[in-house]
Amino acid sequence: MMDLVIIHFIQKRRLKIILVKSSLRTKMEEYASVAILRIAAGAVACLVMAAGFWLTSSELFTVFLMLILVWLGFQWPTPRKMSLDLKLKGDERDVILYKRDLFRNQ
Repeated sequence: MMDLVIIHFIQKRRLKIILVKSSLRTKMEEYASVAILRIAAGAVACLVMAAGFWLTSSELFTVFLMLILVWLGFQWPTPRKMSLDLKLKGDERDVILYKRDLFRNQ
């Protein structure tokens, strides 16, 4: 569980760096690596909890496994979460949320 806390702080620091980028494409590409790191850390934590349960048969590992799965559900990279994490506004937000073309009106 501690690794998920560490990943959370690493993710927040990397998101601050991404926010200063000017291009939406660059923001999206760098956000993908942050999202992959977040989900991979959750998957590793799930494997550790499953191995702990298998080795000890303690129900505590099952509880932690369920908590991690719920956490992963909230951390899943949806378009809404991406626009919130990147603090997108206006046209950039519409491109992500509604899959609109940024240059269609020109």
